[in-house]
Amino acid sequence: MNKEHQTAVRQHILESTFRCLAENGSSSLSVRKIAQEADITLSLVHYYFPNKEELLVAAASYTLEKQLASIREELHSIATVTDRIKKIMSIVREQFTDTPWRKVYFDLLSMASWSPRMAQEVKKMQDDLIERIVNLCTNSFTDRMVKRAFVRTLLAILNGLALQVLNGAPEEEIKTAFGMAERAILSLLPQSD
Repeated sequence: MNKEHQTAVRQHILESTFRCLAENGSSSLSVRKIAQEADITLSLVHYYFPNKEELLVAAASYTLEKQLASIREELHSIATVTDRIKKIMSIVREQFTDTPWRKVYFDLLSMASWSPRMAQEVKKMQDDLIERIVNLCTNSFTDRMVKRAFVRTLLAILNGLALQVLNGAPEEEIKTAFGMAERAILSLLPQSD
């Protein structure tokens, strides 16, 4: 197999894994189901991913990478940090309102609380996300630790709201909460922006 074909097969497996996770969650997921969804042999899935945990994390990372590429594209023409943060919050709200990603994301976080290997991979994925958001929107801060702490605060607020959406909070309350969250996050920025 050439490199291009291998990449295409790997991506197909990851997309099939994500669809299976989004439809049924991790508790009833098996590598056999993923192979069926991808319409490939079980051994081919194992060729690319030696175990279920690595496959699940790779699928989430792959999807996150696609979403981050989309976010980077949308932020490319936005000049100010304030406007970039507003746009990030808007994008996250859209992604967590009614998309498969929100269920998969929280399923992975839940799995990480039980599996040290999964926790390690989810931490790596979250650290990568934080670093990318730091690079996208926090040139207002001079201290790197403060930049990362700011982004962690942003993600904590957005994750909390997304979890409430997942649990059926009323839309009007969520809309108001997102407005309050945006004002709170923006109030943390230095006044120079």
